[in-house]
Parts: sequence; C-alpha cells; structure tokens
Amino acid sequence: MNAFPDPLWPVLVLAAVSFGDALLCIKPVPFVAKCFEDVGFPAAGGGPPPRSSWPRPRASSPGSGCRTSAR
Repeated sequence: MNAFPDPLWPVLVLAAVSFGDALLCIKPVPFVAKCFEDVGFPAAGGGPPPRSSWPRPRASSPGSGCRTSAR
C-alpha cells in the first residue's frame, strides 16, 4: 500500500502555494506594505479608518468616459 496520493502533483502545487503564502505573511512585499501605509491600515486604534477620512469621489466630466445618466 502506497502512502502517497495518486496523482501527487496537486498536493505538491498546494504545498508550494501554502509555502509562498506563509512567506508573504511573515513580511509583506514592499508594494503591498506601501499600499497598507497609504490607506492607513492597520489604524492606530486597531480598526479600519473612519469613513469620514475616505477620499471623496471626483465629479465626472462629460468626456471622462463615465456615464452618469442613461442615454
């Protein structure tokens, strides 16, 4: 009786993905860490920043490609 699953490759792929995820959990890659700092995550109080500190959406201009009304 064989102790290994057949086929073995899905188990090895899952192990590699899990290992990569563990490495990223130890210390985020620089561009993710920068993104966290830019959005204020985690906040000093431990929770998300208040909604009042979120940036306000800009008004769309007619040529911006964003339609605000159906034509």
